[in-house]
Amino acid sequence: MPNSKASKKYFFYSPATNASPIPPITTSRSDNKELVLLNDARPTIVLLGWVGGHAKHLLKYVELWNNKGFNCLYYPVPLIEFLFPYLTLLVKATKVLRELQSYIQESNCKSIIFNVFSNGGGFMYGHFIRILYSNAGQKEFQVIRNAICGTVFDSAPGVSWGAGIHVIRAAAQTKLQSFLALLILPLAMSQWIPYCASYQGVLADSRNRWNHLVLYSKKDNFVPYQQVNIFIQLLKKNILKPTIKSSSTGGSSSTSSSSTDLVQTQCFENSPHVMHLKVNPKEYSLKIDQFIKSIINNNNNNNQSSKFSITSIV
Repeated sequence: MPNSKASKKYFFYSPATNASPIPPITTSRSDNKELVLLNDARPTIVLLGWVGGHAKHLLKYVELWNNKGFNCLYYPVPLIEFLFPYLTLLVKATKVLRELQSYIQESNCKSIIFNVFSNGGGFMYGHFIRILYSNAGQKEFQVIRNAICGTVFDSAPGVSWGAGIHVIRAAAQTKLQSFLALLILPLAMSQWIPYCASYQGVLADSRNRWNHLVLYSKKDNFVPYQQVNIFIQLLKKNILKPTIKSSSTGGSSSTSSSSTDLVQTQCFENSPHVMHLKVNPKEYSLKIDQFIKSIINNNNNNNQSSKFSITSIV
């Protein structure tokens, strides 16, 4: 079981499992074999939890990634941040990004993958994207932008108001918390409506040209699979656009299509909200393995230096 005690100000940290296969990182010093074997040089998974979830609830996902050779940073999203995405998440997101960037720089991490759960994690991730593409963010967080290799969506994203109410009730720890949360719901809705109007569009921004895996279910009562299907189509439309490559022999150009592996999906038939790993452990792990390999293939197809490659996956 991964160690969740090693934490930073915002993130909990769990290193890759001892003796797990090492995902070698290609860096400017890739000929330095000692660097490749450094534990801190491993790729890192950034897990953003669902509303009301605690660090302990993310451990099964952390363990999955740790056993595949990845370090993990994980952040449980508090209920209050979901209720007021502009007032709380926007301020918190900048601080969390700064901690993430410090980790990347201090640990010599060259590649990160986001693992986003439900709309709680989705709201935080959405703010990350907004900040990274802002004028100030492009200057301050260039290290993070250069390190992003992929994103995994688990039970997200959805924009159903009714589902939001169910999430709040489920996230509340006591009847009093549930009552208070519903009491301030009209105020929260004043922020939700404008935020959700552009929510899926931000997550499917055409500049997010890295690999995506969307895991969802027809049995999810909080995030309807039909809404996820709409997001998937938007994502494919935006990031699978043909790219124009200049010919090396002259001024002519040729059109090549982006790899369809940039968007992978798995719609389960029988797993409830954020329960896909528990109900379908083998299929879930297999999709993660395929996703990792697709990142490598995408880098190779684009003739780019791979941010990381994995020699073996368990």
